[in-house]
Amino acid sequence: MRIAAVVVVLGLYSGALHAQTNPYVISNNIGKVERPPGSKLGTLEIDQWVGQKFILLPRPASIKKYGYLAFKPVLPYEHWVGRILTVTGITRDSVPVVHFTTDDGAKLMAAADANSVEGIAPLRDLDYARTRWLERSLWLREAELAVYDEEADELGTIYVGAGAHVTVKNIVAGWYNFEPIRFILKADDGREGFLDVQLSGTNGRAVFGDLKPKAFDDYFSEVEPTRTPTQNPVADTVVSRPTPTEMFIPPLPMPDAVRGFHLVAEFEVDAEGHATLTYFTPTKDRRYNLKLEEALKTIHFRPGTTATGSPVKAKAQIVYDF
Repeated sequence: MRIAAVVVVLGLYSGALHAQTNPYVISNNIGKVERPPGSKLGTLEIDQWVGQKFILLPRPASIKKYGYLAFKPVLPYEHWVGRILTVTGITRDSVPVVHFTTDDGAKLMAAADANSVEGIAPLRDLDYARTRWLERSLWLREAELAVYDEEADELGTIYVGAGAHVTVKNIVAGWYNFEPIRFILKADDGREGFLDVQLSGTNGRAVFGDLKPKAFDDYFSEVEPTRTPTQNPVADTVVSRPTPTEMFIPPLPMPDAVRGFHLVAEFEVDAEGHATLTYFTPTKDRRYNLKLEEALKTIHFRPGTTATGSPVKAKAQIVYDF
């Protein structure tokens, strides 16, 4: 039996040598398998959060005063923004409750509506993005970068052209849990802007169901395109923001819970004036939020224009005080 085994091994060894010298047989490894940038992370469902660290996200100026509404009691913004929380447990109920602890031992809890906690993001996604893309070159799949004036609380865009090369100058926390990774980008002409993306999908449900978060591949390519942009970045800069064609009137009757509420709604408006609602600040009344979402989706816009008067895709914002 031992002799037979030796013969088998020698036969296999001889076959391997023959394969190495056979021009018709090559290694099974051919090229490199391309995987989506966030694929190594994977989505962590809520039951897998225990032990994970989350960061409390910054906010646009207009909604800082509301703090972090998912937490009970509500956390004041200025004291808690940027703090790191560790998940210690999940209580299953009609709305799951996530339990956290801070580095100094404080215990917190937050409601996870539809298994997502509004206002926080997984720290591992942010660390992964910074390790992979900081100071790297990327090429844009869309033509615009977002810009923001915090003092005026004004969101705008600059036109750099689809296919344009940008350098990742920084990666920081974004505003919303469904697009929590903010890429701060510098175009070749020196202008700067940002784009927010979702990587793993962990805690990534939009506040309202059909608002689809942008993934890395929606905005970026890691490979230089064969066609270079031909647009003039000065002539094509958005100088006139999209404007609503009629005054926004919220759904009536308004419940008492929304009186005094400050609404901020954000849209992407194409060159023909077709608008997509991308985000709005939720009120404390969940049923009214659904009506508010439907009303916002019916708003029509005049498209933004460039310095040459050409209509162009741009971001728009509506603010309303109840």
